[in-house]
Amino acid sequence: MNKYRIFLYFLSFLEGSSVMAAELLGAKMLSPYFGASLYVWSSVLAVTLGGLALGYFTGGIISEGKRRERNLYIILLASAVFLIMMPVLAKEIMVHTAGFGLLVSILISSLIFLFPPVFCMGMVSPLIVGCIASGHPPEIQNPGKTAGAVYAISTLGGILATFFLGFYCIPVWGLTKPAIIIGMILGIIPFIKLITKKKFFSLIFPLSAFFSFGSSKPAPANSDMKILYSSEGLLGQIIVADYPLYEGRNKVEGSQRILFVNRSTQTVVTKRKNEVSFFEYVHLISRITKLQIEDNRQALVLGLGGGSVANELTKNGFQVDAVELDFRIAEIAKKYFGLSDRVNVCIDDARHFLLSQKFNSDSHREKNQKYDVIVLDAFIGEVNPHHLFTEEFFAEIKSNLSDSGIFFINGNGYWNDKAGKGMRSVCKTLIHSGFDAEVVPTQEEEAYRNLVFIAGKSKENAGIITSKRIADLNLENAIILTDEKPQLEILNAEANKKWREACMNYFLNGYYSKQDMLLFE
Repeated sequence: MNKYRIFLYFLSFLEGSSVMAAELLGAKMLSPYFGASLYVWSSVLAVTLGGLALGYFTGGIISEGKRRERNLYIILLASAVFLIMMPVLAKEIMVHTAGFGLLVSILISSLIFLFPPVFCMGMVSPLIVGCIASGHPPEIQNPGKTAGAVYAISTLGGILATFFLGFYCIPVWGLTKPAIIIGMILGIIPFIKLITKKKFFSLIFPLSAFFSFGSSKPAPANSDMKILYSSEGLLGQIIVADYPLYEGRNKVEGSQRILFVNRSTQTVVTKRKNEVSFFEYVHLISRITKLQIEDNRQALVLGLGGGSVANELTKNGFQVDAVELDFRIAEIAKKYFGLSDRVNVCIDDARHFLLSQKFNSDSHREKNQKYDVIVLDAFIGEVNPHHLFTEEFFAEIKSNLSDSGIFFINGNGYWNDKAGKGMRSVCKTLIHSGFDAEVVPTQEEEAYRNLVFIAGKSKENAGIITSKRIADLNLENAIILTDEKPQLEILNAEANKKWREACMNYFLNGYYSKQDMLLFE
């Protein structure tokens, strides 16, 4: 194998790495504005595959020309420039398209900033095959074998880039720097090749990198909020912000500290004079668990957030284990929300944690000791992880819950019509799993409330619904959620869409009034 072919294979590897970087980073750039729902991932996958398909077709046509190698460098350079400019384009485009409605906004945004780089990268592999076929020296004997090798190497680059970005790059550096750096790596070779041949249009490559690195805007002086923490990671954008309190247009004594995940409110701590308040569901869980007076009480919180529920349970005398998937959340809860040192935090997936407890000899609990309270409060933005709401997972909950224990689930506020089918299905799954369940709304209006499921082990084989606080308790069209058919995100799609649109409208008002512009920097 000659050096020229190895060189082309190396370019194929870089292209494959960059494709996966563009796809993964593009989805994460959409999340703070539009969430991480099925709508976002479906749009990203469709735009990526569509861009690659059109790129493959176009690249095949271009590869028949005489200047294959020059065209290859030009297209690689264009891919690099589009990738470098993705963070800048994404921020500007998503802010100004968010008023079009959720689905239209997602599609327009992803078409504008994600389609161009993946379309250009799609043209690269056919051009590389064409360059090898053109002969330096002519050596191709089996076109199929060569094409297979090019696409295999490109795919290998994508696999390695996915692991590198997911497990290290995004959690450490966020989204902007990886996009720019990967774009620069992709573009440096074609830039050198073109500039040495006096193709001065290639200077757009260093100019785009300079522009992207220097594009951060100064914080608006008139913003009333204060950003305490901001980071990007594989599970989304996290922001901790302080807001003043208002009555009408007048500031009053006190403050509000809020944890945002993908600009969806996860934790709110309001301090007014000598009082501290949280979301109503936190107070509800606290009031109910105060009634338990047994000694050596154990509680498990699945989904830590700012730690409000864990802290309240600790105050009520429980020894609390808290499970959180994102290590950043655990650090934030301790640093900014005063998470008690008495809370034992485990960085793990909630389901894996429960399974691992069967084999964990280092647990501080006595062997076969059950939890008296288990709280499932798991959201990524507005989305519930479907694997934590199935019949199989509820069976694990049941086996870890004491006979008189209480299982709480914090869900979105929708119960009626299409938007409420997800929560009705959670309720039906609870009952089918052998729990007696009560559904408690924190207020009347669905868009501004939570539904709290309060469940205990049924004395019968099948559970019952005991709630009288929801007007329509008809569960006939609800679905029993199972691992085999993970349907919760589809069933919750309408509710998630309504919640995300409300978030978009709220923050856009803050952006244009410059009061919340810091959240967009």
